[in-house]
Amino acid sequence: MGLRREQAPILADLRDVGVDVPDLWALINRREPYPRAISILLEHLRKPYSPRTREAIARTLAVPDSNASWNELARMFLSESAAEPDDVRFALGAALWGAARAAQFPAIRELLQQSQLGTARLPLLRAALEVGGAEGEQLVREFARDEQLGGEARKLLKIKGMARLRRYGPKR
Repeated sequence: MGLRREQAPILADLRDVGVDVPDLWALINRREPYPRAISILLEHLRKPYSPRTREAIARTLAVPDSNASWNELARMFLSESAAEPDDVRFALGAALWGAARAAQFPAIRELLQQSQLGTARLPLLRAALEVGGAEGEQLVREFARDEQLGGEARKLLKIKGMARLRRYGPKR
């Protein structure tokens, strides 16, 4: 079954709540919020679609309006089969990042410490930096030498350091 045909019921349900997009990838790139679509997307994410469709649905949930569903997304992230392509779990990690607020920082820390989740944890480094404040930055520093996450952790810390320099200017 082609992706267009597989995604047709999802797109029809989205149209019913006023979200008219040609495909899920268009929704991912949409600038306008779509809070009425979140429950529909979650409902469809629970269904046995192909990995490519499940990845797209998860990526559409990488928005602040998904925060109320953060715990459910975390359960899905943890239960995603290792046999499936890692893209789905990575997309769920991105959804956790996009939906995260400071209240989720302790859970983000716990998820990051589960090495069996592999590189699907990469988006959670960004979440830790964005919602964890100084504690989040310290956590990312701890992963700078991690075999799986170290490169991304170092890159994020470098970017954060450069942003500080731009904000405060050179020391005189």
